[in-house]
Amino acid sequence: MFMHKKLLASCGVSIAAVCSLTATICTPPPETSAISSRVDLELSDVISIRVLDKTATTAIDSLDLELVVTPTGAFTSDNFIVEAATSNRTGYKLYMSTDFQSGDPAEYTTDLVNQEDGTYTIPTLGTGGVSLADFSQARGSYVNRWGYSLDNLTYDPVPAHDTTEEIGSSSTASAADRTDVYIGVNANMDKISGLYKNTLVFSGVANPIQTDYTLHFLPGTTDAVTGLPTDQSVSEISASHTFTIPSTAPSRVGYNFTGYTDGTNTYQPSDSITVLGGEDYTGSATLTAQWEVIPIPYMQDQTYIDQCKIAATGTEFELTDSRDNNEYTVAKLKDGKCWMTENLKLVGNATVGYTDLTTTDSDVPTAGFRLTSSNSGTWCTTNSAACDNQSMVLNSGNDSYGTYYNWYAATAGTGKYETSSGNASNSICPRGWRLPTSGSSGEFQALYSNYNSASAMMSSPVNFVLSGRRYGSSTSSRGSGGYYWSSTALSSSYAYNLYLDSSNVYPADNFHKYYGFAVRCVAR
Repeated sequence: MFMHKKLLASCGVSIAAVCSLTATICTPPPETSAISSRVDLELSDVISIRVLDKTATTAIDSLDLELVVTPTGAFTSDNFIVEAATSNRTGYKLYMSTDFQSGDPAEYTTDLVNQEDGTYTIPTLGTGGVSLADFSQARGSYVNRWGYSLDNLTYDPVPAHDTTEEIGSSSTASAADRTDVYIGVNANMDKISGLYKNTLVFSGVANPIQTDYTLHFLPGTTDAVTGLPTDQSVSEISASHTFTIPSTAPSRVGYNFTGYTDGTNTYQPSDSITVLGGEDYTGSATLTAQWEVIPIPYMQDQTYIDQCKIAATGTEFELTDSRDNNEYTVAKLKDGKCWMTENLKLVGNATVGYTDLTTTDSDVPTAGFRLTSSNSGTWCTTNSAACDNQSMVLNSGNDSYGTYYNWYAATAGTGKYETSSGNASNSICPRGWRLPTSGSSGEFQALYSNYNSASAMMSSPVNFVLSGRRYGSSTSSRGSGGYYWSSTALSSSYAYNLYLDSSNVYPADNFHKYYGFAVRCVAR
């Protein structure tokens, strides 16, 4: 049940005159009806009206005015009290109008009408704001007139049946508000003696009650959320209110915002949600933010590899190697291929001394490959089969330099002393990536042909660095030269690599396989 607007209660008051002009007031039982509500609702207790005598001690149904007229006119007045009570929390307005039918039941009049000869009437005042002194003056302009006053100082015309006039009000619930109503009559002997009558009706209308509507927003998590809308509130006279959800979506680190839910429906920013009012004049809804974990963009995910391949030249991606959670920037370069633009940092597990790489996450042979931890064992310094099966790895200690690998480790054991030509089939790159090829027609050469200078090769988006090299127990050329393994063998002792310094680039350089160089990977 829910009522927003009006409650109307009314009672009638009759005014009559007998011989010397006597007036009578009567009060039929109050009528109560709902003017605007959602459902049929009994509202008889919301507002009530009583008419009391002027001492406010007795309910009355008539007011008798006795007037002995004179040739020049005589005046009389008396008063009664209209008492209004309401449980409506915003109070009420009290109205008055005439309700007397003279002859034709369809016609109402504001005149006091002689009940024996209806041609004799006493009209109400023609204008308002008439002072008591003027109204009561004999031979004055207001002889043979009647009117009403709320203070017995100024009199006004009695309002017509269809023009109710406000005579009282309250802005809160009231147990018994009382309004004095004075009736004044001035008449002379132009009017014959008799009963002159009219009826007043007093109507009470409950003031509208505004409903307080609120839209609440909850983050849906104990994590930090930015941009969550503040609660919205509005008060208005309506059965419902439609809120517009702010257009900016909230954000949470590591998650995508998927919408708001009220427990039944899902809403997006800029959507509308309608909130219904309740019988207690409140209405609310709560929207809870919904989240989904942002998938980590792993380098091993073919989806991201394919996105990089079809991207515009220069487009960069941030991808994570699932083997150790190191993050790398990769980019679509001018040669049309997708390259890592940072040096590989992968090393074996330091606790056990190695990590077994498999085809599920690495570009290794079917049998897998055991990658030793950083600087595990003695670094091989000979060109011989003795260096085969020895994975030489050293973390440079510099994030941009990455890790140094001998060629055997860089090729995941598929590049050996006996590999004297061609390309090693596998590498320690993530699954879906591999070592670039070299030689005069290799991928290092093609890349350099597109960038043409050492400065371009060391600038964004290629970003080769002068990471140096490892030999035996020492490193050298850090900051002055950069060495990068390819998958291509030159001979049993040498493999191709890219070398660059601040002025020069040699995309088809070659060096001893047992040296430790950096690794960059290219998408398969």
